Amino acid sequence: MIKLVGDSSLDTRPVDEARQPVTKVPFSVNFDDSVWVDTRDVDLDGFVAAMKASQTFQSACPSPNDFLEAYRGEDDFFCITITSKLSGSHNSAELAKTLAQEEGESQGEVTVFDSKSASSGPYLVYRRILDLIDQGLSYQEIKQQIPEFIENMHTMFISKSLENLRKAGRLSNIKAMIVKALNIVPIMGANDGVIEMFDKSRGEKRAFETLLNKMEEKAGDLAGRIVAISHADYETKALELKSRIEQRFQPAEVVILRTQALNTLYVDYEGIIISF
Repeated sequence: MIKLVGDSSLDTRPVDEARQPVTKVPFSVNFDDSVWVDTRDVDLDGFVAAMKASQTFQSACPSPNDFLEAYRGEDDFFCITITSKLSGSHNSAELAKTLAQEEGESQGEVTVFDSKSASSGPYLVYRRILDLIDQGLSYQEIKQQIPEFIENMHTMFISKSLENLRKAGRLSNIKAMIVKALNIVPIMGANDGVIEMFDKSRGEKRAFETLLNKMEEKAGDLAGRIVAISHADYETKALELKSRIEQRFQPAEVVILRTQALNTLYVDYEGIIISF
């Protein structure tokens, strides 16, 4: 039997997990005076309030032992992690794989996939595995197909606020002030797992138009493909974007996800992440 594991950068929906559940190994986030573990039942409203009030923060990835506990058993496992360029979670998952293999012949095979993304990206990898399982492919056949799927996947995001980038030291106070004053909205994305700025626009409306143009530039024809949109408490914008994508690209499906704690921290409040 195939079982699925992911770190908590993997956002999912109940309807997907009804097909095949996934064991999520949580990150933790430390604010000035509180610690939050990114479990399924985390209080997102409380987390966002603490995030806004905090002057600094630090995220901690799962330990190898956390992943090892998720791998135990005679089944074969696929594990999906956040991009290895942003976190040590992938390394922890790989080390846990080695430890599991050393435990003996009763341990099933473990394969760890670096999604080179976060949130909606790991979700698409998860969905692809589910679809291949439903098609009757074997563990080894799925193992061979997923790396190419990841290489052909694209992820972009728009953050309504750059405050968390500033708090993390990735954007100077002066630059953050200039960007806010000029109403500049960066269109960010993952390039081989590294977060880069793809473009920028004046104002949110133009930024999302630029994002749609970038989607067409990078992917071309999206017919028959799944597009995933994650939002940090910005469902109205996610639904609007879903409608525009359906009209413009005619994909097989557009899925809307709510970001959990870690991804809310990365994309910031009312941010949007899209993978295709």
